[in-house]
Amino acid sequence: MRLAKLWDWAGKSNVSEEVHRCDAKIVKLTEEELRRFVLDCALINEIRANPYDTRKPLKLLETAKRLRINTDELRKTLKAEQVAKKQTRSKGATATASPGDRSKSSHRTAA
Repeated sequence: MRLAKLWDWAGKSNVSEEVHRCDAKIVKLTEEELRRFVLDCALINEIRANPYDTRKPLKLLETAKRLRINTDELRKTLKAEQVAKKQTRSKGATATASPGDRSKSSHRTAA
């Protein structure tokens, strides 16, 4: 099911129902997509989103090294994107909170 989600084969339908129809979609893959699919099959167990699981995804890191993917640079880029998202969220929260704060302060001065 994780592969069906990863490849977005379910779309808006139920993933558990789409898993049984994956063979028809695999047949339609190009050679390049098929190579990527095989890699995804081999590495899908390395993908974890559990904050309590501190194991390193060794197969995934080794594969990245073989494919000459700079994981350190990738981490830096992702962290920078996360910081940027947090900053825009905090700016949005302060911008929406400030008009209410202004009205409260004007009530204090008027009283």
